[in-house]
Amino acid sequence: MQCPLFVDYARECQYKIGFLPIDTGSYCSTEKHQQCPFYIAINDLGYACKYLNQCPAFEHFKSVDFDEFLALVNKYCLSEKNNSYCKRFKIRKRGNIPPFDLMPDGSIFK
Repeated sequence: MQCPLFVDYARECQYKIGFLPIDTGSYCSTEKHQQCPFYIAINDLGYACKYLNQCPAFEHFKSVDFDEFLALVNKYCLSEKNNSYCKRFKIRKRGNIPPFDLMPDGSIFK
């Protein structure tokens, strides 16, 4: 089965996050679409960080395996409990803009 939002939201995802990570086809064109963080956020299907769609940390995942991307997003962005541990979220909560290369776990993307 193909994600019912694949046609309608492929452009929407691209617009909201600025890119589509590689290897998304195995998610968008199968039942795995329900695990996609953007599908979850767009459809309000559970907790999603309010900065999910605009987090520049995602830019670093343009060339990373989508499963790797998904692991990070599930750990921080889709977990209400763990979201408060996201270094980027903490900085935003204080009213500041986090460095572009700061990852949710506090590491610096190289």
